[in-house]
Amino acid sequence: MASNDGYDCFRQFAEELSLLGREDEARKIYDAMVAGATGAECLGELGEVLARLRKTPHNLPTNSEALVTSCIQAIQLAWPHYN
Repeated sequence: MASNDGYDCFRQFAEELSLLGREDEARKIYDAMVAGATGAECLGELGEVLARLRKTPHNLPTNSEALVTSCIQAIQLAWPHYN
């Protein structure tokens, strides 16, 4: 069920990781979603997690490109220079 809070792409990405047995990475995304006191802080935390995952692209699910792009776009709403 969509929550309309702007974090659906992160939830979907975490679910994909989880389905692939990559619970540690999925947990990092979930933890980052609740780490910030504000939306911008939360997106900053998510950006850091996503950046670490993107440094090792061979570790990303093969069909995750669209979700990663959606996550980047969500982060850029608060942090326009994030890439």
